[in-house]
Amino acid sequence: MALVLIGKPNVGKSSIFNRLVGRRRSLVIDQPGVTLDRLVDTWEHNDKMLEIWDLAGIHNNDPLRNDWYSQVDGVLFVLDASEPLSSDDKEAFEMARSWGRPVLVLLNKSDKKSFEDHRWEAMELAAERHFELSAEKKEGFLELTEFCFERFFKESENKNTLQKAPRVLIFGRPNVGKSSLLNRLAGTHVSITSDKPGTTRDLVEFSFRQGGSNLTLVDTAGIRKKARIYNRNDYIEIFSTKKAMVELKRSDACVVLVEASEGAVIPTQDRKLLRLLHHAQKPALILVNKWDQVRAQRRREDTFIRSIQRELKEDGHLPILLISAKTGYGVKKIGPALIDLIGRQRKISTAKLNKWLAAIMEKRSPRIAKAGSNERKKKTQTQYLNFLYMTQIQTRPMKFQIFCNAPNQVPDDEKRYLENRLREAFKLEGLPIRLVFRKKTQTERVGR
Repeated sequence: MALVLIGKPNVGKSSIFNRLVGRRRSLVIDQPGVTLDRLVDTWEHNDKMLEIWDLAGIHNNDPLRNDWYSQVDGVLFVLDASEPLSSDDKEAFEMARSWGRPVLVLLNKSDKKSFEDHRWEAMELAAERHFELSAEKKEGFLELTEFCFERFFKESENKNTLQKAPRVLIFGRPNVGKSSLLNRLAGTHVSITSDKPGTTRDLVEFSFRQGGSNLTLVDTAGIRKKARIYNRNDYIEIFSTKKAMVELKRSDACVVLVEASEGAVIPTQDRKLLRLLHHAQKPALILVNKWDQVRAQRRREDTFIRSIQRELKEDGHLPILLISAKTGYGVKKIGPALIDLIGRQRKISTAKLNKWLAAIMEKRSPRIAKAGSNERKKKTQTQYLNFLYMTQIQTRPMKFQIFCNAPNQVPDDEKRYLENRLREAFKLEGLPIRLVFRKKTQTERVGR
C-alpha cells in the first residue's frame, strides 16, 4: 500500500516525510520548490511497513504527477495551519479529492501561537480525518501512525516489502542522462528530466525485478567540481551533493554514467568520481551513455571499450556497457550485469587461494626484500620476498590477507600484479579488492 504526501509548496511535506521514515531522506530548506521529484521510502511500525511518497507542491497542469497519484491508495494532504487557508490550498484539496482516494488532512505547525486562530477553518475541509502535527517538535505522529496502519496496511503486501533489495547508486556529472536512464529502466516517468543541469536534487529510487532478484536503483544529483558549487553558494546543490556522498556509503554497488565522446576520452571530473568509488570500496559498472551519437561515426564497440579501458588505467578492470538512454540501446543488459556484479562478491576457499598463490610464485622471479651487504666483515645474504600463504578475511568488500616474510617490503607494482592476477583467476572484474600483508607468527599455520 502506498500513501502520498501532497500540498502546496513549503508547507512542511518533506519534514513530515523525514519524520515518518525515521531519517533525513528528503532535503529540507526554508525555500519553496526544493523537492522536484518523487521520493519513495518505507514507513515502519511494529514490524509492518507502508510505502510513503513525498512529491513537489501540486499544480493543475501537471499530467506526470496526475499519473503518479493514480498509483497510490491514500492521500496525506498537508496544510500549514499556522496561516489562513488560501485559495491555493482549497484548489489543491479539491484536486486531491477528485482522484477518488481517501484523504487525510495533516495540520502541520500546530505548535505555533497562530495555530488556534486558523485550525477550525482548516478542519472544515471534508476529509476522512484531521491530525494536528508539529514536524519540528515531533508532536502528533503516534496517533497518525496508528490510524494509517490500521486503515491501509495489508499483511499480504508486507511480505514483499520486507525483502530488502540491493541498492545501486547512479553516479555521474550533471546532465549526462541519469534521470533519463532511470525512466527508461522503469518504463515510466519516475524522475523528472530536463536539458537544464541540476534538475534532480533529492535521491530518486526505483525498484524492479531482474531474473528472480530485486534491485533498487537510486538516482542522485549530478556531482560537479567543489569550486563551482561553493563559489555560487548554491545551498541546495551543496546539500544534494552531500546526500549523494552519504548514500554512496549505504549502497551495495554503483553505476557510473559517463558521456560517450568520439575520441573515447574520460573527462577529469569523471576520473574524480571513479576515485571516490575506489576509496569507498564499492563494486562499480561503467555505462557510456549517448552511444548512438558515436555509433553513427562507424566506431566498433570492442575497439571503443578498449580505448576507454586504456584511459582508465588502474580502473580498467571495471565492466563497461555502451548504452543510449534515449533510444534504449543496450539498456536491457544493465540489470543482468548488475546482478552478476553483486553476486560475484563471495567467499573463496583458502585451498583455492593457496593453490593460485603457489602457481603465481612459480611463474614469478623472486623479488628482493633486502639486499645483502658485501662490506668488509659485514657480509650478509640477500633476503628475497617469499609469500607463504593467504586467506580471505572479508567479503564486502573482498579483503585478502597474505602472509609473507617481509610484509613492509612488498613493492606497489607487486601488489598491483597480484591484484590483477587475482581478478583474472576468480572473475572479480568490477569488484574492489584489498590485499593486506602480514608476517606469520609461530602459532599460525597454513589454512587448508
